[in-house]
Parts: sequence; C-alpha cells; structure tokens
Amino acid sequence: MTRSSFALLTLVTLVTAPLALVGCAKKQSVDSQDVTTHGMSLELDVVNDGTRSNVYAALHVGDWQSLVWARLSSGDQLIMTDPKSEKRALGVVSTDGKTAYGADLAPMDGTFTLDFVREKGASALGNKAVVPPSFTIKVPASVSRKEALTFTWESATGGHKMAYEIVSASCLSSHVEKDIIGDPGTFTLNAGELKALSGKDGDSCEVTLKLTRTIITNSCCSAEFGHPSRALGRQERVVRFTTTP
Repeated sequence: MTRSSFALLTLVTLVTAPLALVGCAKKQSVDSQDVTTHGMSLELDVVNDGTRSNVYAALHVGDWQSLVWARLSSGDQLIMTDPKSEKRALGVVSTDGKTAYGADLAPMDGTFTLDFVREKGASALGNKAVVPPSFTIKVPASVSRKEALTFTWESATGGHKMAYEIVSASCLSSHVEKDIIGDPGTFTLNAGELKALSGKDGDSCEVTLKLTRTIITNSCCSAEFGHPSRALGRQERVVRFTTTP
C-alpha cells in the first residue's frame, strides 16, 4: 500500500469512527500530515494562577472531546501570540497515549491567539482564548464551622463564570464545589455548611479553597477546522484557612 493510500485510509477511519474510540476509551495519536485540517478540531486552554499562565493546546481528530490526537509532523507548528504580542512555538507537554502542546508564560490577562501553521494543506489561523481579569481572594485566617464563612475578591464585568471549590480539608466530610451567580465580589457559606467527618467534630484542620473565573468560547476557532473546537481562559486563585469546631 502506498503512503498516500495509507494516509487516506487513516483519515477516513479516524474521522468517521471517533464515537467508537470514545466508547472503548482507547487513546491514540496520529501524524498531522495524515489528517486534513478539516478533519481536526482544537482544544485550547490558558490558565492564569497568579504566578504563571499555563498554555495547553491539543489537535483532535474529530471534535475536541475525541480520544484521537494529531501529533505535529515535521513542518507543522502551533504558534502562540500572547497579549503582549510575543510569539513562541508550543512544545510537547503530554504523551500519555496522546500528544498535546503547551508553554508556561508570565501571568497575563487578555487574548491569547494560536495559529496552526501547516507546511502542506490549509493552516488554521487566529484561534483565540480570552483570559478574564485577574483577582485576589481574601478569607479569614480561622473560622468556626458554627459561623458563616465569607470570602471576597475584586468583582469584574464580562461574559465569564465564577465558581468555588473546597479542594482539600482532612477533617471535613465532603468537599464542596459550586457555581456563583454573577460576579458579586463576595460569597458566604452558611454556618454548618462545612461539616466535620464522623469522630472529628472537635478537630481543626487546614482548608484549601479555590476560586475560578472562566471564559469558555465555542466559536473560538478557524473555520478551517471541520469539527467543533473549544477555547477556555481561566483565572484560578487558591487560599488556605483553618476550620475550627
């Protein structure tokens, strides 16, 4: 079988069978030169945690949730332009049954633009992820579970979503994760909402709280991609406090 025939067979098989691959949870990567741009989608995430902006990009065969990734062939590149107009090629960051690309940058808000530049075939340019405004989160150093817990941050306007999560706490019975309506700059957990584990009612422990501000864009990407893509820009902040009886 010639290489061109094999490439065509690979493209037809991968593009028409992503659901079967998802069903059996089989991860695999193929060379980007064996797939047309129209047969791909883009998954683009940029997360600012206050100390860095982590860029993650993956080319999928089929839509962005498929378990078939496209591995960049020689001559193909993913070029990121940050909000300060600095450009860089993304490097490989994951190969555990898949291939993804990324970079760690200085913490920045604003629009990140990713270009998929192809040596052969159609390039997909101008793909965008928007990172919402940064913020700081404030919480009391210590608070009783019998009292309400209020944490605050700088509110902002825009098409973003807010959510909080109790990431870890060794003496609590369950971890909490909830969306926040709007972006009010303050949120209160009611007294008794944080519950101790059985037998730990008299214990104190450290709680890790994470607050996120997220913009998800489904119309993020070049029309050269023939399958649904997604871009996510997020601010994450983590703070710790002590919960007491």
